[in-house]
Amino acid sequence: MVAEPSLRIAVADTGASPGDVAANLAAADAVAGRAAAAGAALLVLPQRFLTGGFTDAAEASATAILSDGAAARELGAIARSHGVALACGYVEQCSGRYHDAAMFIDAAGCALANYRRTHLAVEEEAPGLAPGQWLSLVAFSDVKLGLLIGPDVEPPEPARALALAGAAVLLVAAAHDAGAASATAAMLATRAFENGCAVAYANGHRDLDAPASRVLGPGGEVLAITEAGLAVADVPLRRPPATARRLAARRPQLYRKLTAALVATDPPRS
Repeated sequence: MVAEPSLRIAVADTGASPGDVAANLAAADAVAGRAAAAGAALLVLPQRFLTGGFTDAAEASATAILSDGAAARELGAIARSHGVALACGYVEQCSGRYHDAAMFIDAAGCALANYRRTHLAVEEEAPGLAPGQWLSLVAFSDVKLGLLIGPDVEPPEPARALALAGAAVLLVAAAHDAGAASATAAMLATRAFENGCAVAYANGHRDLDAPASRVLGPGGEVLAITEAGLAVADVPLRRPPATARRLAARRPQLYRKLTAALVATDPPRS
């Protein structure tokens, strides 16, 4: 009997040390070693893990890093030394702007993608954080992976777009606080089930009651949840037949108007 294709993925819940990139790199090295020892091919680290948070432009200018700078190269060296790919969140500086970003580095230490969070609240843009303008798929180990950051998983469209483009797994680097715990668990299970995609969710918020990092299968079932800072699971890569049937039954011509901006006083017709 032929074994179902799978990918062993680890997710961490290690919080960042704001502004201390050296300490965060050391933490990444330690958890990457644990993930490699558990046989994981890929480790997902939380949102803004490498640099810490973003509260205003002054903090961003002091902590943001370049996507191809020294810290990124060091992260590549960590991936290469442990033989494990890394998806890692950070605050990126680019052309005088700042982005809530995540880089994907393969096990050879090569950067394959840099994704910038696409969904920002108005108050986040005010201090200088700029939204990304595209969604990102990464080809890795004969499978396509979708990259998302925190709030990007809250609306259904980004996950669905990545699934329709062929993503088998959604990698979510997050920093959800305790107030989001119950909603996040349901939301992640829904994103997995409705799209037939596994979800690897790494949450780095320091609240004790914040949502735990976890790995979910394509049916929405929890495969692993963090204990002692790490969760590891073998993720099925084949889309469930029921999901394929649901996706085939979509009628996008009915939804097209709903995806466009609507005037608040002009609701869609029933």
